[in-house]
Amino acid sequence: MLLEHHLLRAAKLRPIRNFARLANSSWSGENQFKITGEARNLTPLAAKPILPRVSHGTKIVFSGGLDQMDNPYVDSASHGFNYVVSRCRRQAVSAHVEPQRGERSELAGLAANLL
Repeated sequence: MLLEHHLLRAAKLRPIRNFARLANSSWSGENQFKITGEARNLTPLAAKPILPRVSHGTKIVFSGGLDQMDNPYVDSASHGFNYVVSRCRRQAVSAHVEPQRGERSELAGLAANLL
């Protein structure tokens, strides 16, 4: 977490800690780069207000390993990550990348598959 904080500061990125507040705000400033980590835990209702609030030229990345869902109110078909990808997939301004494997320890991979 500390390393993540320093990387964000070095890249002049600010983490969004409360997605509920995002619905009532605007992401001001053009040509920004936003990362939405842990997107797999978003509900569609929480994911929906994110994209309409980005400014011109802004790039946004939704990331999160789908095998590590922590939100008991979403599953592999109903999470916000899936909601965004399924609706934006064929749009000229969007892209979708699915890594075939993650760089985690053997124990982390085993736990993700078994638990």
